[in-house]
Amino acid sequence: MGNRHRGETAVEIGGQRYTLVYTINAICEMETLAKRPLSLIGQEAALGYVTAMRWMVWGGLRRHHPVSVEEAGDLLDALVGEVGTAAAGAVLQSALQAAFPSRDEGAAEADAPGKATAPVGGPTS
Repeated sequence: MGNRHRGETAVEIGGQRYTLVYTINAICEMETLAKRPLSLIGQEAALGYVTAMRWMVWGGLRRHHPVSVEEAGDLLDALVGEVGTAAAGAVLQSALQAAFPSRDEGAAEADAPGKATAPVGGPTS
């Protein structure tokens, strides 16, 4: 199972468990490949653009399961075959949202005892 506190999402494809996580490096690689910002990739994937969905599979797998773009397409093909395009897109959107929790979701964790927080405006010297 993926660790949601680390932005990880577990997904089963073809009977095998994979972990999607959108790290900064993965996002940069996706944006370079797609030649567009992450926000547009996410919007295109939500609209059903399969190429954007493939970029999201590829980028999400980079940390734990490095695959080629073509292999990511094969995995997406299998996922779509198992759950359909809309559900596959929903899985990817959920995984992407896990990488960027809302302020409310992060607030409870940041307020936990022993948690260090940076002052608003960033660190000062």
